[in-house]
Amino acid sequence: MKGFYRGIEANITRNALVNVGEMASYDQIKQLLLTYTKIPDTTPLHFISGFMAGFVATLIASPADVLKTRLMSNPDAYSSFLNCFTRIFKEEGIRAFYKGFVPNFTRLGTWSVICFMMMEKIKVFLIHPDDRKRPAH
Repeated sequence: MKGFYRGIEANITRNALVNVGEMASYDQIKQLLLTYTKIPDTTPLHFISGFMAGFVATLIASPADVLKTRLMSNPDAYSSFLNCFTRIFKEEGIRAFYKGFVPNFTRLGTWSVICFMMMEKIKVFLIHPDDRKRPAH
C-alpha cells in the first residue's frame, strides 16, 4: 500500500498550487487588462488571460512538480518530501526545480486557455442570457 501513496505530499502540493495560481491570476490579469488596455471583455481577452494564468500556475507549481516526479519515479533515493527538496536544492540548485517548464507550460497553458474560455462562454449562457444576443467574437 505504501507504493500507492508514493509522492502524495508533492502531488497534493502541486495540485493546490496549480489551482491557486490559475484561479487567482486569471481574474487579476483579466481586470488589469480591462483597466489598462483597450481590449474588450471578449474572446481575445479571455484567451490572453487564460494563457497568462497558465504561465503563472506553471511558474509557482513547477518546484512541486519536480518533487512529485522525483519521489514517484525513484522512491528509494529520498527519505521524505523535505529530504527530496533539500537534496535537489543543495546538489542541483534552484534551476533544477524548473526542469520541464516548457512542456509543463505547453500542457497547462493550453488547459488554462480552454478552461477559462469555456467558463466565460458558460457564464454568458447561464448567468447573462440576454448577452447571448450580442455578436460572437
